[in-house]
Amino acid sequence: MFAGKLRAVLQIVRPVNLLIGLACIYGTAYIINPHQSVIKLILSGLGMAFAAAAGYIINDLVDLPADKINHPERPLVTGLLHPNEAVTIYKVFLVLSFSPVIHFGAGFLLIMAFVNGILYWYSFRLKATVLAGNITIALLSGFSFIYAGIIAGSVIRTLIPALFAFLVTFLRELVKDSEDMQGDLQLGVITFPGRYGLGFTRVLLTFAGSLLIILTYVPLVTTLLHPAFSLYATIIINPLLILVLVMFNRSGLSNPILHKVSMLLKIIMVTGLAGLLWAL
Repeated sequence: MFAGKLRAVLQIVRPVNLLIGLACIYGTAYIINPHQSVIKLILSGLGMAFAAAAGYIINDLVDLPADKINHPERPLVTGLLHPNEAVTIYKVFLVLSFSPVIHFGAGFLLIMAFVNGILYWYSFRLKATVLAGNITIALLSGFSFIYAGIIAGSVIRTLIPALFAFLVTFLRELVKDSEDMQGDLQLGVITFPGRYGLGFTRVLLTFAGSLLIILTYVPLVTTLLHPAFSLYATIIINPLLILVLVMFNRSGLSNPILHKVSMLLKIIMVTGLAGLLWAL
C-alpha cells in the first residue's frame, strides 16, 4: 500500500523533470561562481524543485477531467492517488519550497511566493487560455536560469540559456496542446491549436523554432558564451530542431507522431542545456 502511494507521488511530481531542473540550476550557478556557499546553492535549488513539484500536483488536480481522456495513465485518473491526498501533498511541497530559503533573506522568499503563485494561477486560469498559459510555463522554464544567476550573483551570463529554455519549452507546449487538442475541446478548454487549428500552429511553431536556431549562433557575436557552442549546435541541436519542424509540418499528424516530436524536444532541451553549461 505504502509503496504504491510512494510510486504515485513520484509519478505525479515528475522526478526526471525535477532532476533536470536541479542540474541546470546547480550547474549554472556553480559555473558562474564556483566559490559561493555550497549550502546556499543546494538549499536554494531544492526550494525551486519543491515549488515545481507543487506546481505539477496542482496542475494534475485541475486537469483531472481532461486527463481521463488525454492521460489515463496518470495516478489521479487510475485511482492510485486520491484527490484529497494530492491536495495534502501539494500543501506539503508548498511549505517545503519556502523552508530551504527562509534564512537567505526576503528576496528569496518573494521569489518562491511569486513562482508558487504563478503556478497556481496557471493551473486555474492561464492554462485554459490561448497562448498565455504556454508563455507562462516557458517563462518559468527560462527563469530557472535567471534564478541560478541570482544565486551566483551574476544574471547577465544566464540570458542566452534562459532564452534557449524559454523557446524550447514554448515549442513543447505547442506540441503538447496539439496532442491534447481533442480531449481539451470536449471539455471546453480552448488552446491555440483548438482555436486556430494545426495550420496556424505549424506557422507559429516554425517561427519559434527558427528563432531558436538563430539563437544558437548568437555566441558568434557576443562574449556571453563560448563561440564553440554554435558549432556544437550545428552538429547536434539544430539537426534535431529541423527534424522537429519537418515532422510537425507533415500532413496527417497523429498523436503518436506528436508524442515523438515532444520527446525530441525534451532531448533538444537536455543536449542543448548541457552544451550551454559547457559554453558558459
